Amino acid sequence: MRVLVSKLFIAAIALAAPAGAQEIIRGPYIQNLRQDSVEIFWRTDVETETWAAVREKGASEPLAVYMSNVPTAHHQQLVPRLEVDTWYEYRIGHGEDEFLHEEWIPFQTLPPDDVDVFEFALYGDHRNFPEHHRAVVDAIIERAEERGWPRFIIETGDLTGQGEAPVDPWDEQFFEPAQPLIQRVNLYPVIGNHESAIHWPRIPFRYFENFSVPTENSGSKYYYSFRVGDLKFIMMDSWSSDWRRGSKQWHWAVSQLRETDAPWKIVAFHHPMYSYRAAPNPTPGDLEMREHLDPIFQELGVSLVVTGHNHFYQRVEADGIHHITSGGGGAPLYTPALPGEGEDRVKAGAETYHYLWFRAEGDELTMWAWDYNNDLLDTATFTPRRMQDIGPEINFTRRLPDEGMTAGKMYVVESRDADGHLTPEPLYAEQGEMIYSSVKSSVPELRGRGTRYAGADQTGTQFTFQPPIEEEGTYLLSVTTPGAGSVGAPYSLFEVTQGDDDLIRGRVRLHYDTTGHRWHDIGLFDLVPGDTVTFIQVDFEPDRFYADAIKVTRYHEED
Repeated sequence: MRVLVSKLFIAAIALAAPAGAQEIIRGPYIQNLRQDSVEIFWRTDVETETWAAVREKGASEPLAVYMSNVPTAHHQQLVPRLEVDTWYEYRIGHGEDEFLHEEWIPFQTLPPDDVDVFEFALYGDHRNFPEHHRAVVDAIIERAEERGWPRFIIETGDLTGQGEAPVDPWDEQFFEPAQPLIQRVNLYPVIGNHESAIHWPRIPFRYFENFSVPTENSGSKYYYSFRVGDLKFIMMDSWSSDWRRGSKQWHWAVSQLRETDAPWKIVAFHHPMYSYRAAPNPTPGDLEMREHLDPIFQELGVSLVVTGHNHFYQRVEADGIHHITSGGGGAPLYTPALPGEGEDRVKAGAETYHYLWFRAEGDELTMWAWDYNNDLLDTATFTPRRMQDIGPEINFTRRLPDEGMTAGKMYVVESRDADGHLTPEPLYAEQGEMIYSSVKSSVPELRGRGTRYAGADQTGTQFTFQPPIEEEGTYLLSVTTPGAGSVGAPYSLFEVTQGDDDLIRGRVRLHYDTTGHRWHDIGLFDLVPGDTVTFIQVDFEPDRFYADAIKVTRYHEED
């Protein structure tokens, strides 16, 4: 409700306020900025009733004053009924006309839906290094004073060293260095792995307390979406919520991407799918996320994926989608793979603290990567991808890694349909008996019987499996492997044959976060009752066959 300033109102605040001095110890900063409203957050050193005054920028009198009606130390005030694309300023006060900070702080509401040109910034991964974080913030502000302030900021996660630490670290590690920026520019964050403890459920209580995001499209504070002009942002949670195919978040992301008419679809989350780290611990990114998210990003027209987690800058192009890792907001730096170092997808990279600046103009989105000295690291201009025509769900072909596979190297095992799309969820599933299990999986439905050795059928490094099927059809064969702690080989490489067919190759990667509790697809086969399939394994311990259980899933058209 809008309340006009009056002597009576100020007197009422003074009577309600408790005795003693009050002081702002966090903020103020803005959140959940929209075309017609904003939320203002601040904290005081004692529980008290404070108020926020808002006026048009440069005006002599406030438009309204909003009072915190209940004494509290954590203040969150909605300011409604604002005008689109308009400059305002606010100030926090206490008692009778006592302001709690020196200056009126300006902010601008979001632009109209048909905005032609606007700019925004992106950074992330500050952790517990506020000095480096502040250097990046200072560089963003320097850029803003030159170009004009960004309309908003995307934050790629890991805002503190440990958001749920026994002693609250948020003021020292995040809010103090970020304050000059977030007091006037809205921050849209995603959840990083340092926002909560590693054990489940991973609930980032302080993160939720500190930020307000638009939840009307998701019903969740964990993930959300918003749109500015022709850009639709899908802000996903890669740490605290399930994102795998069939999960609630996965279905939400599909619906958001499918239903929007925005030409630009930009996805943000913390853990990168494509991010080639040279040191420490070389990695190509999260392969499981590729398996579950890449197909929908390809099909539904995602143009850009922005992430953090790896503490460097890197720009990658994979199958037409641009993947940008920006984790240079203050945390200890990692070393990215650079162009010409063996991975053709890498287009640019730098090991330095940095931020990104974007300009959206028509069918072009231009990006500049600047380091904390505002020296240019990289620039690129992107154009939007369009949603693909989704092909038939049936009519499968086998499309697996080629014969150049060798043990110990990283490959992805996948099945695709005739149009190159990943195998969809079955319309009907018939699960056969799970055989030869070592019972090492932690997931009940993956626990079979027997031993991880192939048993009596085994001959050397292979064994023959007869799927327990009762009618002809197309079947997907999947395998689960023992927990990594129970095996000595880092990978299992499978070669699969069916009758006199050509060799079909697939690999199941043994790794602590995927073995023992998930299925890996080997391939699709046209089978009749009595058919057999031979599995041949090549790894560093060829006398053992590392397979816990085999599952048979049938595909057929809906009646």
